[in-house]
Amino acid sequence: MSTSARRSTYHHRDLRTALLREATERVDQGGSEAFSLREAARAIGVSPGAAYRHFADKADLLAAVVDADFAELADDLAAARDAITRDPAHAPQVRAAAIVLAFGRVYVRRAGTHPERFHLASSTGRTTPGPGEQRVRDLTEDMRAQLVETGAIHPRMFQDASWTIVPALYGLASLAADGQLDDAHRDDGVRAVVHTVLRGLGVAEEALAQMESLIPNT
Repeated sequence: MSTSARRSTYHHRDLRTALLREATERVDQGGSEAFSLREAARAIGVSPGAAYRHFADKADLLAAVVDADFAELADDLAAARDAITRDPAHAPQVRAAAIVLAFGRVYVRRAGTHPERFHLASSTGRTTPGPGEQRVRDLTEDMRAQLVETGAIHPRMFQDASWTIVPALYGLASLAADGQLDDAHRDDGVRAVVHTVLRGLGVAEEALAQMESLIPNT
């Protein structure tokens, strides 16, 4: 397709989506420093001016890449949570603990699969979270709240859960993104970290022993 024909097929929303997709692919292939907004525009066959109608600059485009990735992460986390909460065969405390384990697996696997996106999200100075990132924050807040509401941990441990669960998983995700945690040991690492943190928060050994049975072996 010629550049002019290509340009004429883009509607307002389509062009923004196309730029976002192109930028995400370029981040995955070479990192955020490997291209410019003008290059992304040229690659999909539109003028830089058309791109600037959607993104103020490259930083604005990269912020959109980050939030789109958070939105995908939120979808994956929600799906993992819903698969567990639909299971009526286990006690609520076991399900609450299993959600932590499931979230950890999703998060660390994603960091290992898309390391450049993980590094970009970690390095972008965001003062206000975008919609995708806010969804992830809400899901993790609900994850911690479920531990208290089901009696898996004492209410006074909620703040400790806030300071331990996500930071511990973030450290493991960083190792995965840096290539220091191979796929064969990734889930073992998540299991060890989640067991250690939840045990420290006071989750019963019985719940810890049962929670993994709720996680699909995928």
